Amino acid sequence: MLAAEAIDAKNMILWRYKPTNQIHTWTLNSNWAWQSSSTLINRTSPETWAIESGFQLDLNADSIIGSPHTLVDSKGNASLLRRSDGKALVVQGASSFDVSSPWGATIGDTNAEWQMLAAEAIDGKNTILWRYNPTNQIHTWTLNSNWAWQSSSGLINRNSTTAYGLENSFKLDLNSDSLIGPPSTPA
Repeated sequence: MLAAEAIDAKNMILWRYKPTNQIHTWTLNSNWAWQSSSTLINRTSPETWAIESGFQLDLNADSIIGSPHTLVDSKGNASLLRRSDGKALVVQGASSFDVSSPWGATIGDTNAEWQMLAAEAIDGKNTILWRYNPTNQIHTWTLNSNWAWQSSSGLINRNSTTAYGLENSFKLDLNSDSLIGPPSTPA
């Protein structure tokens, strides 16, 4: 037994299963009598990050309580997350991939020269969308099935036909016109 806590109005006990180093929780009633149990939980799973937050314990020894990732974008078929070291992580279904390239894959922020905005599988190609902040243009990477860099586009004007297609693919308003895709024209 590792801890006991009232979490979201539920009394909980946290257990560690030593043979596999997994965790397990019990849910208890208001008198702390057992009601139900969880299955064994991997200590590096998103479910564990939520349990870490509830019990305020570092269960996977990463020196972080809760998720070591920050969500950058979750629209579409892939989610882009920022790891605690600033590098990119893509989650697609139940799989996660560290983004890699010869130059690194740091997400960056609005003050960085390059800022990673989103990740998607578009027409069967894994694609990362970037903004080049000095000129406010966009740029894409094409990546392999393991999200490792293969090629890059040139800089793209945010009010171009190419950019409107990327807005549709990534479901993002890239030129701040409050529209996704090309602007409407009068009939």
